[in-house]
Amino acid sequence: MKPYFPPSLVTLSFEESNEQLLSPGSFSHPLPPPADGSSSSCNVQSAAPRLRKLRLRKMMGSSSNWEFLQSQTELETLHIDCCDDLKELPDNIRNLTSLRALRVTGCQNLTMLPEWLGELRSLQFLFVFMTPMIDSLPQSTIPYLIANLSLGRDEGAA
Repeated sequence: MKPYFPPSLVTLSFEESNEQLLSPGSFSHPLPPPADGSSSSCNVQSAAPRLRKLRLRKMMGSSSNWEFLQSQTELETLHIDCCDDLKELPDNIRNLTSLRALRVTGCQNLTMLPEWLGELRSLQFLFVFMTPMIDSLPQSTIPYLIANLSLGRDEGAA
């Protein structure tokens, strides 16, 4: 069964969920063909076009299955918390041109932040905490691009 997300949805939080809810079909639906018969480069519309804030906590599965993110172009805030299966940030985040805040916490197996973070020109706040495998920022995220930066690790983690 496909979940229904009302078009007016602005904030959404998933906790301890599997990848089935994150499948592209859950967050998008096909657009009808244009009335004039011309072809369109975009044939999918977000099921939640007003979604501005998304929190993913304790999600199971790898980032390669987070395809739904590519249709969330209006998303402004993304929190990824305690996703221990995550080894790298999903490439689809680079399509989030309106993203202003990215928070990544407690992702124990996340090994690095991607160079393409610097392509997110709207990004103003980057918070990375309790991710023991990350100890530096990519060159592309020169601090002048980001108004607020927090990078830290849990002192209890070796």
